[in-house]
Amino acid sequence: MTWAEIDGPCGSHSVGIEDLCTEAQDQLKKLGMEELESLFSLRITGERRVWGVKDVAVLQILWWDPKHSVCPSGKKHT
Repeated sequence: MTWAEIDGPCGSHSVGIEDLCTEAQDQLKKLGMEELESLFSLRITGERRVWGVKDVAVLQILWWDPKHSVCPSGKKHT
């Protein structure tokens, strides 16, 4: 797939660091990556996500997030 196919329609997208849970933000600081403005959330299936840093055409993977807990989202229309 191309980045244009991945980014958006299938649920994968960039997320601002300020929208991440506190634990994820703390982990970025420990990794010396606090200067980042966003991470990329790659939707695998349902709740399952891979988080990383998009660098041109490469996703540098940081975390496996099987329960969508790095940046939990509320249910729509509730």
